[in-house]
Amino acid sequence: MEKAIETYIKDCTKPFPVETQVFVLKLHQRLVNFGFKCEVKNKRFSTVGNYFLYSYKRKRIEDIWIIKINPNDCALRFNAKYASIYADFIENLPSYLLNIITTGDGCSYNPMPEKCQAAIIENKFGMEYIINVNGTQYIKCNSKCCAACDFWIPLTDLTIEVNQAIEDWIELELSHL
Repeated sequence: MEKAIETYIKDCTKPFPVETQVFVLKLHQRLVNFGFKCEVKNKRFSTVGNYFLYSYKRKRIEDIWIIKINPNDCALRFNAKYASIYADFIENLPSYLLNIITTGDGCSYNPMPEKCQAAIIENKFGMEYIINVNGTQYIKCNSKCCAACDFWIPLTDLTIEVNQAIEDWIELELSHL
């Protein structure tokens, strides 16, 4: 079954640069090797695409990590449940990733993430939705249909530095599970 999923990931990522293909497969293998179970869906909510859902130790759906692949987009929904523990690491991420966190540009559910960020000021979310970056509060997830701890990170056109930062971030998160 695992080889079939890897083959499917390779097929789905063919439209993307080789670096993206390799990175997505590497992320998949890392999560599976850590003990995550992978389930494949071809549609999620009303969004068409290929979704590789990763759950760990029978966690609820809100705790799932996702690699989303469709013809125009490839992204990771990263469940950063322990981000507040290693806030200093996040504050030192490459500017590209910090921009995704602070603007919500990686969110694949909400086309207007600035509304989610404005919700912090109005105190519409509990503190579990908040992350501090360089002394400023930002919302972790830009849509309530995601989990409170998530970041959507586009996986296309990444530099080696950003790829490494994502890998380091995942390793840091996994070390707290």
